Amino acid sequence: MTEPQVSEATVKQCCATFYGSDAARFLLGESFHPGGTQLTHELAQRMGLGPHSRVLDVASGQGTSALYLAETFGCEIVGIDFSEENTRLAQAAAAERGLTSRVTFVTGDAEHLPFPNAESAAGFFRNRLRMRVLHLPG
Repeated sequence: MTEPQVSEATVKQCCATFYGSDAARFLLGESFHPGGTQLTHELAQRMGLGPHSRVLDVASGQGTSALYLAETFGCEIVGIDFSEENTRLAQAAAAERGLTSRVTFVTGDAEHLPFPNAESAAGFFRNRLRMRVLHLPG
């Protein structure tokens, strides 16, 4: 018996649909990342982030980490997420908190970032299995 072939685009869309759903918010809570805002805070401190910093938050979800960094450290953040619903919710949260001058969210593919190289000073890439912090030349 042959396994059905599923395209990469289908898998990405399936994940984006799930992470943009009420079920994901119910199951995972406010932050979809391991360690939540406590770990985000620790990483930001170790990276020396502050008002001078520009950060790219890859797989930003509903913007929890990006909004926290902007509020707590004064960073300028661009969040990118494959889910249009997450992008919409994150933009609304930024507007509610008065952070639209420092935080922007876009819908896009993390494997094909719609930004020129070295546009950000730092990047956050986190998921359940691993965490990578990438310093980009500025």
